[in-house]
Amino acid sequence: MNKLRTHKKEAPKKKRGNVIASSFAWVISGTILTKKNVVKQLPFLIMLMVFSLIYIGNIYSTEKLIRMVNKLERENKELYYKHIVMKSKLTREFNRQSEVAKKLTGTGVKEAVVPPQKIYSVN
Repeated sequence: MNKLRTHKKEAPKKKRGNVIASSFAWVISGTILTKKNVVKQLPFLIMLMVFSLIYIGNIYSTEKLIRMVNKLERENKELYYKHIVMKSKLTREFNRQSEVAKKLTGTGVKEAVVPPQKIYSVN
């Protein structure tokens, strides 16, 4: 039994070009996803992408918190300075008993003429 064998002509081997360019072409064209090794690693790659998204979200939320903390620190400083200024104004304004008596004349509060007495407990 003779069978005719047909020999396939081998295509001339192409010279190996730039490996990076061919790898990039595989990724862009999508042929890399048809390989068995990549299909096996697909759950791992998905997990890496999810972790990357979580990491990016964490960075954004941290930056937002840092901006808010800085804003609150500036506001706290400003309120502290206002407190010091107001305290010094009030100290200058009410440093003598006569000044306090002048301020309270319109309210009906009178200055005590009799000194206070101590109250003793019988127990």
